[in-house]
Amino acid sequence: MSTEQKHTTKPARIALLWTFLEGYRPVYLMAIAAVAVATVAGYTVPIVMRLSIDSILGARPVDLPAPLARWITDSVGLDFLRANLWVLALVIVAITMVGGIFQFLQRKLSADASERAAERVRERLYDHLQHLSYDYHVKAETGDLIQRCTSDVETIRRFTAIQLVEMGRAVILLFTAYPLLFSLHVPLALMCVPIVVGIFFYSVWFFRKVQKVFQLADESEGRLSTTLQENLT
Repeated sequence: MSTEQKHTTKPARIALLWTFLEGYRPVYLMAIAAVAVATVAGYTVPIVMRLSIDSILGARPVDLPAPLARWITDSVGLDFLRANLWVLALVIVAITMVGGIFQFLQRKLSADASERAAERVRERLYDHLQHLSYDYHVKAETGDLIQRCTSDVETIRRFTAIQLVEMGRAVILLFTAYPLLFSLHVPLALMCVPIVVGIFFYSVWFFRKVQKVFQLADESEGRLSTTLQENLT
């Protein structure tokens, strides 16, 4: 890894990655929106099951937002649902199908956008290498260049295909799970707060530690590629 690469600032790296995603950013927004729908669907299934057990089979009042509770009790009717439990089963299956469809849509959108972004990175690298001077190619480590054009590009593709959307998923999970948890059981929700904070700080510490190890492994892989290239050609 060159000295220039080592001293590239994080904002500059993020800005460069942002340029590679130009034209595909709306696709990622749609993928995150699909994640949001799939997440809400995933949280809805346990609520329907709780309604079935507590209020349909049991005698507890419907513990849902007031408009939805009124619609279930007045328009649908608890007696109707009690006599036709298959309706609740059908609702659960329908919600699960909706969640699965949007989960598939999220993966398809992110995979398509990441492949196109990776293609743009490869084309930019190819064009850049073609316009470098002969002296540079004589002095440069061929194995290091091969690694930059293969495994490093693949790392970027995996990040844009998986981790970029997963960060959005984490935020959505946080802002949907906690309001739901507080509405169900406040003491339990308060007990979970320090756990989530601890996980957050541990994740930051783990990321910084792994980042250094990854850089060492990346540089070692470059030297290995250079050695193989020199001995096999």
